[in-house]
Amino acid sequence: HATTSEAQLLAWTGHSTAAMQMYDTVLSTEPGNVEALRGKAEILNWRGDYRQAHELLERAHRSAPDDSRVSAEMARTDLGLQHYGDARQMIAGLPQGAEYRDLREDASRALGAWTETGVAFRRNGNNLGYDQLYVAASTPVGFNNRLTFQYVPTLYSETGDTFSSNIYAFKLDSKVNDRLAI
Repeated sequence: HATTSEAQLLAWTGHSTAAMQMYDTVLSTEPGNVEALRGKAEILNWRGDYRQAHELLERAHRSAPDDSRVSAEMARTDLGLQHYGDARQMIAGLPQGAEYRDLREDASRALGAWTETGVAFRRNGNNLGYDQLYVAASTPVGFNNRLTFQYVPTLYSETGDTFSSNIYAFKLDSKVNDRLAI
């Protein structure tokens, strides 16, 4: 359908409101159009409206249960709703490969404990430069909570002087219900 292709291009170039209108036009005449349902749901996911996206994707999935793009978008929606078991089921049916690697990593990360490390260097002539390490560890606490510890030591250097700055952070992310997270 040419209109859904044009709407997808609009969405991917930052014109999501116009894309939504085009998807709505298609859905008004073809309520079961899988591409329009998936495209509109994708925009809703970007906006964080996971409930409405989920409803559209359920309709699309009933019409096209083997469509990997619908399954992938449904998995993203389930991750947004913190329905990790449902997301894992959707992901299990996706083809292996680089196209869905980030989605698989997001699901694994959401379900378990993880650690992350990184390093950054900045050299800017006579201006302030730095060497920075980044270390984080996170673990689920119960069903709707995640505790994360972050440590970022930074050694700044300026002509003739150096000084260090350390950042320590503890974060508790809690999902009270589907509409409220703190």
